[in-house]
Amino acid sequence: MSANTGKVSQFSAMINMRSQIFVMKKAVGEFNYDEVMARILSKNRWGNEGNLAKALGVSPNTWTAYKQGKTSFGLHDIAKICDVLGVTPQWLLMGDEGLRPISLLDRVRAIVFRAHEVSPIRLSKEALEQTSIDHFNALKSVIVDPNDDEEIELRLRLLGKQMQNEISVAIREPGTGKREAS
Repeated sequence: MSANTGKVSQFSAMINMRSQIFVMKKAVGEFNYDEVMARILSKNRWGNEGNLAKALGVSPNTWTAYKQGKTSFGLHDIAKICDVLGVTPQWLLMGDEGLRPISLLDRVRAIVFRAHEVSPIRLSKEALEQTSIDHFNALKSVIVDPNDDEEIELRLRLLGKQMQNEISVAIREPGTGKREAS
C-alpha cells in the first residue's frame, strides 16, 4: 500500500466518522458532555488521568480543560480518543443507546438539517422538521425495495443533491418557495 493510499483511507475514515457524528447529533439531539467524560474515564486503563492524557496525546493542562468543559473535543480529538480507547464514536458520544440503528427518518432529517446548516437560508426548527417529513414521505413513496441498502443509500445521496439544488434556486430566486409571504 502506498503512502497516498493510507492517507486517502484515513481521510475517508474521518469523513465517515464526521458523517456518523452529525447524524447522531441531529437524530438524538446534543450529547451530554459530562456523560462523554464519564465514558472516557470508565475506559481508563492507564492508572491515572495524567497517563490517560499522555495516551490520548494531550498535555495534562489540555486534559484538565477538557474535563472542566473549558475546551471541547474536535473531530480529530474524537477520532484519537476512539482509537486509543478502542470504542466507536457512537458509544463515546451517545453511550449504549447510540448503538441503536438510525431510522430512515433520522437520516433524512440529518440531510435536511445539514443542507440548511451550510446555507444562508435560515428556517425555524419547525420548518426544518416539516421539510424533513415531506422529503421522508416522498422518499418512502419511490423506494422500490426497503430492504435494499444500496438503493436506500443511492436515494439518500440523491436527496442530498436535491436539497442543494432547492437551496440554490431559493437563493437565486427569492420568494419562489412553497410558502406564500404573509
